[in-house]
Amino acid sequence: MLTTYHGLVSYDTGQIIQQKTHEKVSAGGEDETLIFEHPHVYTLGRMGKHEDILIEGQIVKNLGIEIRHTDRGGEVTYHGPGQLVVYPIVKLDRIAYSPSKYVRALKISIIDCLDDYGIIGNEKDMPTGVWVENKKIAAIGVRVSKKTTSHGLALNVHTDLSYFSHIIPCGIHDCLVTSIKEEVIEYPTMKDVAYSVGCKLGKVLRKQIVWQDISSNQDSDPSPTI
Repeated sequence: MLTTYHGLVSYDTGQIIQQKTHEKVSAGGEDETLIFEHPHVYTLGRMGKHEDILIEGQIVKNLGIEIRHTDRGGEVTYHGPGQLVVYPIVKLDRIAYSPSKYVRALKISIIDCLDDYGIIGNEKDMPTGVWVENKKIAAIGVRVSKKTTSHGLALNVHTDLSYFSHIIPCGIHDCLVTSIKEEVIEYPTMKDVAYSVGCKLGKVLRKQIVWQDISSNQDSDPSPTI
């Protein structure tokens, strides 16, 4: 399973890459995993409501945030520098997974990755995603078309968490968020976490991964809060 870390890529460009990869995999090509960071963007899934974005107009512009509609499941979430966005493009009939079993696999891969850094993640009896105690560290939103997955998960590594304060994340009022940086003394690089997530995902999907790093950017830090 080719797992490619692209680094910082605009959301729109990432969607084009994802769409082309989905077309290739759904037509019979090998499964792939795409891993990105995106500039600041609020995305609205199929259940997303604009009123869950609590700022508008000039404030959105001043913060450098784009707003995009997307065909994944779920509601409103944030992507930005310091957050890994992972799109596994997988034919579910090839691995004999139902959509619900696949979502469970995504959760397990995140929890296993967090465990490498001494962080205890949890998803049981919680809204969709992965949580550290009562704080959300990773969001999940997927789409299945032609028996092939797209979209996936977003894991906060050293994300500027203030951007979540301007939305109702995934429709959860008063949702607390966290990141790997917030939970450990010394936090890993984005590439280290990207590789870990890729490996954990490959293991839970019973796939041998081939790692490819085509990122041109250095490990990025969140931009200052405005």
